Amino acid sequence: MWFTENPWPPIFVCVGLAGLCVAAWVSTRRAVALAGAAGLVGLCVAIFVAERLIVSDAERVEAAVVDLAAAYERRDLDRALAFISDDAAALKSSARWLMDTYEVRGGLRITDLDARLNENGTEAVSHFRANGSFASRRGTFGPTHYATRWEFTWHREPSGWKVVAVQPLHVVSGERDERLERYLGGRE
Repeated sequence: MWFTENPWPPIFVCVGLAGLCVAAWVSTRRAVALAGAAGLVGLCVAIFVAERLIVSDAERVEAAVVDLAAAYERRDLDRALAFISDDAAALKSSARWLMDTYEVRGGLRITDLDARLNENGTEAVSHFRANGSFASRRGTFGPTHYATRWEFTWHREPSGWKVVAVQPLHVVSGERDERLERYLGGRE
């Protein structure tokens, strides 16, 4: 059901129809119009509750992005690595290197988060921005604010959704950021 991703369009339609029912009741004083308005308000509540209770795979991937960012921010290496597939050894190595080299100062903000699944539901791609102040743990530079943009590819594994590929994107254009990619690739 598409409203499980965003309940607001059908809720707004129901509220509009309920408003029309109330207007009909005001002009005719027929109980059926008022009952229709009450039924539509009840439907709004049901749609909202259903959206909260039904967690889609896209929402699970989005939550995993936020949890992964929180693990990085807390410097919880084991938790961060748990989000990366065991088949992505180079990616795990990069994550270790990033956590050893940089730390977040003052919080990491995830915005513009979106996840899309492929047709058979075995792969997802998440796109997001991560903004925050980073500092070198080796003392080469102090806290500096960076705005970044990322695309993560996730595979459904028996233990849940796991990252298998990471693509840095140019923060403005959204195109592949080869400069950052070379930098991250040249870590060893």
